[in-house]
Amino acid sequence: MLFINCTRPNQKARTDYDQLYALWHEDIFKDSIARELKPYVNTALTLNNTKQSREKIDKLLGKLRWTRDSISFFKLSKKAVLFSKRASDDNLLASTYNNIGMYYHDIGVLDSTFYYYVKAENVYRSLGDSMKVGEMEFFQARVLYEKGLTMESEVKVANSLKILQDYPLNPVPFEANQLMALCLIEREEYTKGKEYLLKAIDLMLADLGKNKVLDSKYLSYAIAMGYNNLSALEIVLENYQKASIDAQEGLRYLPKNSSEILSGTLKSNKARAEFYSSLTNNREKSESYISIVKQSYEIAKQLKHNYLQYNSAIMVADMYYELNNHKQALDWAKQAYLVATQKQLKVLEKEALGLINVLEKYIKKIGSIFSLNSDVYLFYVTY
Repeated sequence: MLFINCTRPNQKARTDYDQLYALWHEDIFKDSIARELKPYVNTALTLNNTKQSREKIDKLLGKLRWTRDSISFFKLSKKAVLFSKRASDDNLLASTYNNIGMYYHDIGVLDSTFYYYVKAENVYRSLGDSMKVGEMEFFQARVLYEKGLTMESEVKVANSLKILQDYPLNPVPFEANQLMALCLIEREEYTKGKEYLLKAIDLMLADLGKNKVLDSKYLSYAIAMGYNNLSALEIVLENYQKASIDAQEGLRYLPKNSSEILSGTLKSNKARAEFYSSLTNNREKSESYISIVKQSYEIAKQLKHNYLQYNSAIMVADMYYELNNHKQALDWAKQAYLVATQKQLKVLEKEALGLINVLEKYIKKIGSIFSLNSDVYLFYVTY
């Protein structure tokens, strides 16, 4: 997801909601921000090294990190690093390293993201800011998970949760508990994973109406996505009715006029759960569920949301596989693989390739069995 901190950090900087929730911005929106900021960037590049100048540069980087104007971003971040070192302004230095990491994360360069997150953590550690250290441990854990390094991610997220126990008003544990769940689920420790998901949801629900940890807008999004993750797990456990209920609960918490990305994700999980729950020979009904997921795929494609685009494609492939429509399943698995390779999402590449191999072997086997029947044989070899 994509979420902001435009204020200058004063030793104990508040949690950066933009970084924590990472809602997805469209390119057209990014470019509009870049155009709006251009004159301010040009002015900032001429500033002398004063406290006021450093604060202005930090605020600008906090907005510029979401644009595609890499030239302006890196020119300004280079100036920020230089100013902060000369003035021994470690708060600015840590914030700048963090912004650089976020810029790389937004464009999918995970190795550089991790590198700058570590640099930011090291500065916060030297400042004795344990809350920010705990947060940076979580952000590193998230990158490691995206790289497929689940065990390493689990260690980092455990460190984060341990540190942030001392900060009950920090919202990072809302997400850190869910990331721990995902790590455990990868190892097929479903019971423990579910415990962490439920803990995250319970923590968020406890803040509902109080908003001592998170404001109402972000909290609603967070709860909705928590139920989305729970729904996805229930599908894995084949508890389809419960999965549908959880997805519907997530939609209930999602604010009106929410992005199509968020609502599409929940609607896809609900459709998928109901698809598996009512697998019949009624192809029209099955296709209606698949069409909902396809719609989510098209939205993600339009908005260039690579992860949702991949997930939607792989969902459609699996649903067609369940219908024994192996050609369509293979088409969508290859589409998922294409998205993963284009964005160098190595873990997802491997997952999609595994499904492709299964489908191709199956189709080849069926084609061989029915090779004497020209109609059936031609159906399979035309792919």
